[in-house]
Amino acid sequence: GDREQKDIINELRTTQNLRHCLDDVEIIIGFLSSGGADANIELRTYVKRALKMEDRFRSKKALEYCHLGHILSLWETLSVQMSKNLTLAQQEPFDSLHEIFLQPLQTKDEGGEDQIGELNR
Repeated sequence: GDREQKDIINELRTTQNLRHCLDDVEIIIGFLSSGGADANIELRTYVKRALKMEDRFRSKKALEYCHLGHILSLWETLSVQMSKNLTLAQQEPFDSLHEIFLQPLQTKDEGGEDQIGELNR
């Protein structure tokens, strides 16, 4: 709920902690997408037993509150807060994206190549 999301954000505070936690959540999502798991399993249990990364996970509140069924919501909460932090610090929230994604899209480049098709490769 809202209170839990606020607790997690308040616990992490810094952009660096948010980034580390977001990285870990993305690792978890990767494992879940390849292997799957019961949505009712506690995040703490999965992180500790399946991934053996409990010591490095930055948010003890997320481990306390979340089940695997919450992982996408957790990712979204962390991503939104990360973007807010970067925007407030006047940093580019999309600086981790490849440069091609930051350019305005055109249907053809100067050489007549299809830029949209290039993104699909």
